[in-house]
Amino acid sequence: MNDTIQATPNDLAPEHVADDPAPAVEPAPEEPAPEDAGPETYSAEYVKGLREEAAAHRVRAKRIDEANGRLVAAFAAADGRLVPDYALEVSDDLLDDGGLVDPDAVTEAIDALITKHPSLRSRRPTTSLPMGVQPEAPTAVGWLDVIRGEVR
Repeated sequence: MNDTIQATPNDLAPEHVADDPAPAVEPAPEEPAPEDAGPETYSAEYVKGLREEAAAHRVRAKRIDEANGRLVAAFAAADGRLVPDYALEVSDDLLDDGGLVDPDAVTEAIDALITKHPSLRSRRPTTSLPMGVQPEAPTAVGWLDVIRGEVR
């Protein structure tokens, strides 16, 4: 049961419109346009000052990023679990709320990286390995020592 109403052009003719038409809306009078309606411009000195200020901010941000990169590299090197040639990328995750490098976040990032890529783990031994001449190494007793009488 569709209750749609369809209107024909005869239904919309003026004789079917109510006798009380809506009042006509008069358009607002146009205000005279100012003579210099072009875009707002600023003085050359003001624009130059803004550009110099923005350039100074970019240089400062670049220096801060480089310093943060060196700090992250220093923390990673002090941790000693990554291969020496690998540079841990600086991201916002490694910074605290004040924008400083967070050592705990660097440690967590190293843990996650080593878990994801075990080949990046440092291959440097952490314990002493008996290699080469050992001055305190006990010598084994052999038959030659017994024949020479060096063994008691």
